[in-house]
Amino acid sequence: MYSKDVIILKNDRLIPNFYYASNKNIANNNLYEKFGLANDIVIHKNLASKLIMLIPVLNLMKLKLLVTDAYRPLEIQRYLFENWEKFTGQKPLESLAHSESAPHTMGIAIDAVLTNEKGEKLPQPSSSVKFNPEQRNPDYIFPDIPSEKEKEKNRNLLRILMVCSGISPINKEWFHFQLPNKELYPIITLDDLENIDVLEYTDIMCDTFHYYDIPVDYANDKFLNKDHFWINDASYFDHFRKMGFPDFCEKLTKSS
Repeated sequence: MYSKDVIILKNDRLIPNFYYASNKNIANNNLYEKFGLANDIVIHKNLASKLIMLIPVLNLMKLKLLVTDAYRPLEIQRYLFENWEKFTGQKPLESLAHSESAPHTMGIAIDAVLTNEKGEKLPQPSSSVKFNPEQRNPDYIFPDIPSEKEKEKNRNLLRILMVCSGISPINKEWFHFQLPNKELYPIITLDDLENIDVLEYTDIMCDTFHYYDIPVDYANDKFLNKDHFWINDASYFDHFRKMGFPDFCEKLTKSS
Protein backbone atom coordinates (compact mmCIF):
# COMPACT_ATOMS: atom_id res chain seq x y z
CA MET A 1 0.00 0.00 0.00
CA TYR A 2 1.31 3.42 -0.95
CA SER A 3 1.27 6.29 1.54
CA LYS A 4 -0.99 9.34 1.38
CA ASP A 5 1.63 11.51 -0.29
CA VAL A 6 -0.12 14.33 -2.15
CA ILE A 7 1.42 17.53 -3.46
CA ILE A 8 0.45 20.62 -5.45
CA LEU A 9 2.17 20.50 -8.84
CA LYS A 10 2.86 23.83 -10.50
CA ASN A 11 4.23 24.66 -13.94
CA ASP A 12 3.27 27.01 -16.75
CA ARG A 13 2.64 24.00 -19.02
CA LEU A 14 -0.09 22.73 -16.67
CA ILE A 15 -3.22 24.86 -16.50
CA PRO A 16 -5.73 24.22 -13.70
CA ASN A 17 -9.26 24.84 -14.98
CA PHE A 18 -11.45 22.56 -12.90
CA TYR A 19 -14.98 21.69 -13.89
CA TYR A 20 -16.20 21.83 -10.29
CA ALA A 21 -14.31 25.04 -9.41
CA SER A 22 -16.96 27.29 -10.98
CA ASN A 23 -20.72 27.47 -11.16
CA LYS A 24 -20.71 26.20 -14.76
CA ASN A 25 -21.20 22.53 -14.01
CA ILE A 26 -23.96 20.02 -13.53
CA ALA A 27 -24.40 21.09 -9.89
CA ASN A 28 -24.58 24.83 -10.75
CA ASN A 29 -22.33 25.29 -7.76
CA ASN A 30 -18.64 25.98 -7.13
CA LEU A 31 -17.87 22.79 -5.21
CA TYR A 32 -14.25 23.80 -4.60
CA GLU A 33 -15.45 26.79 -2.61
CA LYS A 34 -18.19 24.76 -0.94
CA PHE A 35 -15.72 22.19 0.37
CA GLY A 36 -12.75 24.51 0.89
CA LEU A 37 -10.54 23.08 -1.86
CA ALA A 38 -7.85 25.31 -3.41
CA ASN A 39 -7.83 25.84 -7.18
CA ASP A 40 -4.55 23.94 -7.57
CA ILE A 41 -3.45 20.69 -9.24
CA VAL A 42 -3.50 18.42 -6.19
CA ILE A 43 -2.27 14.91 -7.02
CA HIS A 44 -0.41 11.97 -5.53
CA LYS A 45 3.37 12.33 -5.81
CA ASN A 46 3.51 9.18 -7.98
CA LEU A 47 1.27 10.81 -10.57
CA ALA A 48 3.28 14.02 -10.30
CA SER A 49 6.46 12.12 -11.17
CA LYS A 50 4.82 10.97 -14.43
CA LEU A 51 3.51 14.42 -15.38
CA ILE A 52 6.94 15.90 -14.73
CA MET A 53 8.32 13.81 -17.58
CA LEU A 54 5.69 15.24 -19.90
CA ILE A 55 6.48 18.91 -19.26
CA PRO A 56 9.62 19.23 -21.46
CA VAL A 57 7.83 17.34 -24.24
CA LEU A 58 4.91 19.78 -24.10
CA ASN A 59 7.39 22.63 -24.16
CA LEU A 60 9.10 21.21 -27.26
CA MET A 61 5.74 20.75 -29.02
CA LYS A 62 4.53 24.20 -27.92
CA LEU A 63 1.53 22.67 -26.20
CA LYS A 64 0.02 22.91 -22.74
CA LEU A 65 -2.12 20.57 -20.67
CA LEU A 66 -5.37 21.97 -19.35
CA VAL A 67 -6.41 19.95 -16.29
CA THR A 68 -10.17 19.90 -15.75
CA ASP A 69 -10.18 17.49 -12.80
CA ALA A 70 -7.49 16.04 -10.53
CA TYR A 71 -7.88 15.13 -6.85
CA ARG A 72 -11.57 15.07 -6.04
CA PRO A 73 -12.39 14.72 -2.33
CA LEU A 74 -14.63 11.91 -1.17
CA GLU A 75 -16.89 14.62 0.21
CA ILE A 76 -17.52 16.03 -3.30
CA GLN A 77 -17.93 12.54 -4.74
CA ARG A 78 -20.60 11.69 -2.18
CA TYR A 79 -22.32 15.05 -2.60
CA LEU A 80 -22.61 14.43 -6.34
CA PHE A 81 -23.93 10.91 -5.77
CA GLU A 82 -26.56 12.04 -3.28
CA ASN A 83 -27.76 14.90 -5.49
CA TRP A 84 -27.22 13.49 -8.99
CA GLU A 85 -30.87 12.71 -9.66
CA LYS A 86 -31.87 16.21 -8.54
CA PHE A 87 -29.23 17.75 -10.82
CA THR A 88 -29.84 15.58 -13.88
CA GLY A 89 -33.16 13.77 -13.53
CA GLN A 90 -31.22 10.51 -13.92
CA LYS A 91 -29.93 7.82 -11.59
CA PRO A 92 -26.37 8.44 -10.31
CA LEU A 93 -23.47 7.22 -12.40
CA GLU A 94 -21.93 3.92 -11.37
CA SER A 95 -18.58 5.63 -10.83
CA LEU A 96 -20.17 7.89 -8.22
CA ALA A 97 -21.86 4.97 -6.47
CA HIS A 98 -18.46 3.37 -5.78
CA SER A 99 -16.77 6.51 -4.50
CA GLU A 100 -14.38 4.61 -2.23
CA SER A 101 -12.72 3.07 -5.29
CA ALA A 102 -12.73 6.18 -7.50
CA PRO A 103 -9.15 7.05 -8.57
CA HIS A 104 -9.85 10.79 -8.34
CA THR A 105 -10.38 10.43 -4.56
CA MET A 106 -6.91 8.86 -4.33
CA GLY A 107 -5.23 11.68 -6.26
CA ILE A 108 -4.03 9.29 -8.98
CA ALA A 109 -6.25 10.46 -11.85
CA ILE A 110 -6.62 13.56 -13.99
CA ASP A 111 -8.98 14.71 -16.71
CA ALA A 112 -7.10 16.78 -19.26
CA VAL A 113 -7.11 18.30 -22.75
CA LEU A 114 -4.40 19.78 -24.94
CA THR A 115 -4.14 23.50 -25.64
CA ASN A 116 -1.92 25.78 -27.70
CA GLU A 117 0.61 28.21 -26.22
CA LYS A 118 -2.18 30.68 -25.42
CA GLY A 119 -4.11 28.12 -23.42
CA GLU A 120 -6.78 27.75 -26.10
CA LYS A 121 -8.15 24.22 -26.40
CA LEU A 122 -7.21 22.35 -29.55
CA PRO A 123 -10.15 20.98 -31.57
CA GLN A 124 -11.27 17.96 -29.59
CA PRO A 125 -14.12 15.48 -29.15
CA SER A 126 -17.01 16.22 -26.86
CA SER A 127 -16.37 15.36 -23.23
CA SER A 128 -20.01 15.79 -22.26
CA VAL A 129 -22.73 13.15 -22.28
CA LYS A 130 -25.20 15.98 -22.77
CA PHE A 131 -23.66 17.08 -26.08
CA ASN A 132 -22.32 13.89 -27.63
CA PRO A 133 -22.05 10.66 -25.59
CA GLU A 134 -20.49 8.70 -28.49
CA GLN A 135 -17.50 11.04 -28.69
CA ARG A 136 -16.55 10.35 -25.07
CA ASN A 137 -15.40 6.92 -26.18
CA PRO A 138 -11.63 7.07 -26.89
CA ASP A 139 -12.08 4.78 -29.91
CA TYR A 140 -14.86 6.74 -31.58
CA ILE A 141 -14.07 7.12 -35.29
CA PHE A 142 -14.87 10.57 -36.63
CA PRO A 143 -16.38 11.23 -40.07
CA ASP A 144 -13.84 11.61 -42.87
CA ILE A 145 -14.01 15.41 -42.80
CA PRO A 146 -10.83 17.44 -42.12
CA SER A 147 -12.32 19.42 -39.22
CA GLU A 148 -13.63 16.23 -37.59
CA LYS A 149 -10.47 14.21 -38.17
CA GLU A 150 -8.53 17.02 -36.47
CA LYS A 151 -10.45 16.25 -33.26
CA GLU A 152 -9.55 12.57 -33.57
CA LYS A 153 -5.89 13.43 -34.17
CA ASN A 154 -5.67 15.65 -31.08
CA ARG A 155 -7.42 13.04 -28.93
CA ASN A 156 -4.98 10.36 -30.06
CA LEU A 157 -2.00 12.65 -29.51
CA LEU A 158 -3.10 13.24 -25.92
CA ARG A 159 -3.39 9.50 -25.35
CA ILE A 160 0.08 8.82 -26.78
CA LEU A 161 1.66 11.58 -24.66
CA MET A 162 0.05 10.25 -21.50
CA VAL A 163 0.93 6.62 -22.14
CA CYS A 164 4.53 7.59 -22.96
CA SER A 165 4.67 9.15 -19.49
CA GLY A 166 3.36 6.00 -17.83
CA ILE A 167 -0.21 7.18 -17.23
CA SER A 168 -2.96 4.83 -18.33
CA PRO A 169 -6.05 5.69 -20.39
CA ILE A 170 -9.41 4.07 -19.72
CA ASN A 171 -11.97 2.66 -22.13
CA LYS A 172 -14.90 5.01 -21.45
CA GLU A 173 -13.53 8.57 -21.40
CA TRP A 174 -10.88 9.85 -23.81
CA PHE A 175 -9.90 12.67 -21.43
CA HIS A 176 -9.42 10.57 -18.27
CA PHE A 177 -6.02 9.13 -17.32
CA GLN A 178 -4.82 7.42 -14.17
CA LEU A 179 -2.05 5.39 -12.58
CA PRO A 180 -2.32 1.59 -12.74
CA ASN A 181 -2.81 -0.57 -9.63
CA LYS A 182 -5.31 1.77 -7.99
CA GLU A 183 -6.02 -0.88 -5.34
CA LEU A 184 -2.64 0.01 -3.80
CA TYR A 185 -3.62 3.63 -3.11
CA PRO A 186 -5.55 4.95 -0.09
CA ILE A 187 -8.37 7.46 -0.13
CA ILE A 188 -7.15 11.04 0.42
CA THR A 189 -9.33 13.12 2.74
CA LEU A 190 -9.51 16.89 3.04
CA ASP A 191 -7.70 16.58 6.38
CA ASP A 192 -4.76 14.99 4.54
CA LEU A 193 -4.28 18.25 2.64
CA GLU A 194 -3.15 20.19 5.71
CA ASN A 195 0.40 21.50 5.26
CA ILE A 196 0.52 20.14 1.71
CA ASP A 197 3.79 20.79 -0.12
CA VAL A 198 4.03 22.70 -3.40
CA LEU A 199 6.25 21.17 -6.09
CA GLU A 200 7.37 23.57 -8.81
CA TYR A 201 8.89 21.88 -11.85
CA THR A 202 12.53 22.42 -12.73
CA ASP A 203 14.44 20.92 -15.67
CA ILE A 204 16.71 18.93 -13.39
CA MET A 205 13.76 16.79 -12.27
CA CYS A 206 13.75 14.97 -15.59
CA ASP A 207 17.18 13.55 -14.82
CA THR A 208 15.45 11.33 -12.26
CA PHE A 209 12.61 10.07 -14.45
CA HIS A 210 12.26 8.79 -17.99
CA TYR A 211 9.82 9.64 -20.77
CA TYR A 212 9.33 6.73 -23.18
CA ASP A 213 9.09 7.95 -26.77
CA ILE A 214 7.01 4.99 -27.90
CA PRO A 215 6.59 5.94 -31.59
CA VAL A 216 10.35 6.42 -32.04
CA ASP A 217 11.36 3.33 -30.06
CA TYR A 218 8.73 1.26 -31.82
CA ALA A 219 9.81 2.36 -35.30
CA ASN A 220 13.48 1.67 -34.58
CA ASP A 221 13.11 -1.62 -32.68
CA LYS A 222 14.64 -0.12 -29.56
CA PHE A 223 12.67 -2.16 -27.06
CA LEU A 224 15.51 -4.02 -25.36
CA ASN A 225 13.26 -6.21 -23.22
CA LYS A 226 10.09 -5.94 -21.19
CA ASP A 227 11.97 -4.07 -18.45
CA HIS A 228 12.73 -1.32 -20.96
CA PHE A 229 9.15 -0.17 -20.67
CA TRP A 230 7.01 0.66 -17.64
CA ILE A 231 4.01 -1.43 -18.72
CA ASN A 232 4.12 -5.07 -17.65
CA ASP A 233 0.39 -5.79 -17.64
CA ALA A 234 -1.06 -7.41 -20.75
CA SER A 235 -4.28 -5.41 -20.37
CA TYR A 236 -2.43 -2.31 -21.58
CA PHE A 237 -1.36 -3.79 -24.88
CA ASP A 238 -4.81 -3.15 -26.38
CA HIS A 239 -4.19 0.58 -25.98
CA PHE A 240 -1.06 0.34 -28.12
CA ARG A 241 -2.83 -1.59 -30.84
CA LYS A 242 -5.53 1.09 -30.93
CA MET A 243 -2.86 3.79 -31.19
CA GLY A 244 -1.40 2.23 -34.32
CA PHE A 245 1.17 -0.18 -32.88
CA PRO A 246 -0.53 -3.50 -33.77
CA ASP A 247 2.33 -5.86 -32.92
CA PHE A 248 3.63 -4.03 -29.86
CA CYS A 249 3.15 -7.08 -27.64
CA GLU A 250 4.83 -9.35 -30.18
CA LYS A 251 7.88 -7.05 -30.41
CA LEU A 252 8.30 -7.11 -26.67
CA THR A 253 7.90 -10.87 -26.53
CA LYS A 254 10.51 -11.48 -29.23
CA SER A 255 13.02 -9.11 -27.65
CA SER A 256 12.70 -10.42 -24.09
